[in-house]
Amino acid sequence: MTKARNLVAMAAIVGVGLAALPGNGEAAWWKFGPDQPKSAPGDNGVTTAQAQPQSADRANRMENTLRNLMGQVEELTFQVRQLQDQLKRAQEDNEFRFKDLEGAA
Repeated sequence: MTKARNLVAMAAIVGVGLAALPGNGEAAWWKFGPDQPKSAPGDNGVTTAQAQPQSADRANRMENTLRNLMGQVEELTFQVRQLQDQLKRAQEDNEFRFKDLEGAA
């Protein structure tokens, strides 16, 4: 059950990251597709050479965000495991005590 939740969380994270990527020049902010001019009117004179570092910076930020989210998922998974173990021990302890009480009665 926990693995299924982890897979769903991972798929959601990757899906969000992929949804932010441009596809075939569809996104309005992605001005430099194969059939687009190198500098479009109203883009403040941003050229392809200037856009490449911006794209690399954006990719680095996305990678860092994904890395941070993966770390949070791992931490939460660890905490869930700890709580599951704690609950299991409490249940076993309660069962032992109930059996002891039933035997004494």
